Amino acid sequence: MRSLLIALSVLALIVGAAAAKQEVYTPRDVVNQGRSTLFWYDDLEPVDPGWAHGDHTATYFPWFHVSAYLSYSGQYSWWCGTFDYDADGGYGNNWDDRLDCPATDWTGYLYPIVTFAYRNDAEPGYDYSYVDASSSGVWVHLNRGFDGVHPWGTTGYYLGNKANPAEVRFRFVSDGAWSDQDGDYQSYGGAFACDEIMISDYYTGTVLFYDDAESGGICIPSGPPAAGDYWHIIESTCKSFSYPNVWVNTHPDTNDAFVPPGVQNWLRTPYVDISAAVTCTTYFVFQCYVPTVYGDYWTEEVTTNGGASWTLLHSWWGDQCDLGYGPCTHFAGGDDITALLPGTGVVAHRWTYYNTTGWGAGPDICGCAGITIDDVGFYGAEAVAVEETSWGKVKAIYR
Repeated sequence: MRSLLIALSVLALIVGAAAAKQEVYTPRDVVNQGRSTLFWYDDLEPVDPGWAHGDHTATYFPWFHVSAYLSYSGQYSWWCGTFDYDADGGYGNNWDDRLDCPATDWTGYLYPIVTFAYRNDAEPGYDYSYVDASSSGVWVHLNRGFDGVHPWGTTGYYLGNKANPAEVRFRFVSDGAWSDQDGDYQSYGGAFACDEIMISDYYTGTVLFYDDAESGGICIPSGPPAAGDYWHIIESTCKSFSYPNVWVNTHPDTNDAFVPPGVQNWLRTPYVDISAAVTCTTYFVFQCYVPTVYGDYWTEEVTTNGGASWTLLHSWWGDQCDLGYGPCTHFAGGDDITALLPGTGVVAHRWTYYNTTGWGAGPDICGCAGITIDDVGFYGAEAVAVEETSWGKVKAIYR
């Protein structure tokens, strides 16, 4: 699932027959088996009805919760995980979860520390659990991030050089691929769990805060703050493939040169009825201005059951200008989704841009940021409609 922009080919042409834009497509009753059929196509000139976009952070579901599964001491621990993907517990793609400890005043004490027990099982080098503290209103990492597999153990960090009252949180962040959700990384009880969270004075042993997760716990699970939805249509000779309209996910007040911080912005095509299809391929034209220094990425998903569930096709990293392409170069994307049919025969394509750094993505060496989407379609082959027969009709042939 991990994909790099460098693996793509520069788009030379788009299917000529696709130039006749259609509204919502309803398959014909009879077609020739194997003939390539354009189920739906939109060059955004103008935009077809039915497109939708939004911000996942506005409806984010926190995964931290009190659980008895693989607990450390007593009956319960705090667990950032789920049984949604497999029986031994795990985590999903694109998680950004926090467990916030109440602000704790350590006035009068010289050496405040936070100690806790924890275990971790998350994809090494990509998915991390952080311990953060507030310093001058900014969250800073106390650790380098727990990744890989770590059985239950204990550790602690000094808080005296941070804010008073002490504000401490645990944060788990996963990227766009390789988790229990897609099966490419299968954790045991992942991603992260903690217990016996204590803020105390090291010298006197005075306990200022303690949460052992029993009786429901004291800390508060949360997700990322709502960042806003920035998908919009612009007119551009450079960014559009079929002039003038193109989807972009940048902030319009920045001359479309910046992606705001912390976004999880999704863009979805209209739902298209391809219930008569026996094969189907998606395609679209895009640009990718995602410098890896910002830690951003974007994903492609498809549904074949009207949005009841989504299948991850790719997670993309990379910046076309850093790779030597120009700012006006376009690329072709697409996948054969025949193996996912029939479902309910109602398909849609969705792209989501993730900013994981929290700082926002500025322009790359070409002065661009984010991704663009243009000229989107579904094509394939429809089934042959077979005329209904009866024994009476067969006999009539020989009369």
